[in-house]
Amino acid sequence: MKSRAFPRFFPGLIVLAFLMGAPAQAVLPADLAGGPANGPVAYRFGSEWGRRKPTPQDLADPSTPIAKALGSAARWRGSSRSGTAFYLGKFAGRHLMGTNFHVIEGTPCVEKALFGSRRNSADFMALKKKFGCRQELGRWRDIEFAIFEIQVKPEEESLLKGVGVVAAFDDKLEQGQMLLGAGYGIADNDKLEERLSLDSDCRVLSGTEDFRFLMDPDRMNPAGYQVWSFAHGCDAGHGDSGTAYLDRTSGKWVGLLWTGAFPVSPEMRDSARIDELMRAQSGKIWSQANYAVPVSRIRSYLEEQLAAGKVKAEDVPALQAFLRQEDQNR
Repeated sequence: MKSRAFPRFFPGLIVLAFLMGAPAQAVLPADLAGGPANGPVAYRFGSEWGRRKPTPQDLADPSTPIAKALGSAARWRGSSRSGTAFYLGKFAGRHLMGTNFHVIEGTPCVEKALFGSRRNSADFMALKKKFGCRQELGRWRDIEFAIFEIQVKPEEESLLKGVGVVAAFDDKLEQGQMLLGAGYGIADNDKLEERLSLDSDCRVLSGTEDFRFLMDPDRMNPAGYQVWSFAHGCDAGHGDSGTAYLDRTSGKWVGLLWTGAFPVSPEMRDSARIDELMRAQSGKIWSQANYAVPVSRIRSYLEEQLAAGKVKAEDVPALQAFLRQEDQNR
């Protein structure tokens, strides 16, 4: 779900709101703040709306898949855009986050600001903590993935202990596999707070291990390039870009949300019809669903980049440790 740019006058509105003592979020342009255009009708996949606010019970046991999804997810904030990112873990001494290629492309670690520059940050709602971006390690369009390092003080490391996702690099992605995710998208979410996505439609719709180099089907905000993808039915919207999808049973990271066929067609707002299309493996699964990058493709692509010497020398140890899942803060 590509992050939608705010109008050029939006930073001025932020300043005005601040000076008037009003929360900046209150002056969000109408087309970004939910409502009829961006609410469940445009984004609901299946017969039920599967996004909801987290509850204290969701976070009570940090070992559960739901708590893992909520704890690892952060809102990636820039001056004019926002998206979703998630904590990968501490690798070779560096605290790493993952998100989409297009999210970090539109909102890099450091942006030009009215006076000098602005260092963007990852806001963890569940942890009630914000970490500034230190630097980017890389971004790769074919897998819609980017990795960046956050600034974490020694006394803050305990907040992130056990929070990093566990990548299912060696696991088979099965048709019908149940998923869940946490993101900060605009759909039915005026304040851009964290939302949990899980319902009966939130599952893998494409065939087992069926991955395709897919052109973006988003009719509202298309990216214009192809990405390795699998099809799924989890409710999501613009701003959820970069959400980590976890297996609902094991809690392992299996996919990276990047787009969907928005607005959702009336046919795809019917769960019974989705079941029929999934069983038949209709071509509509590959043109009218939501799409994520499989983690197995992320690993193989990054291994190729390392082998070809396309990763900066200083970043090689951290990327290698990530691919081996040697999280020092687990």
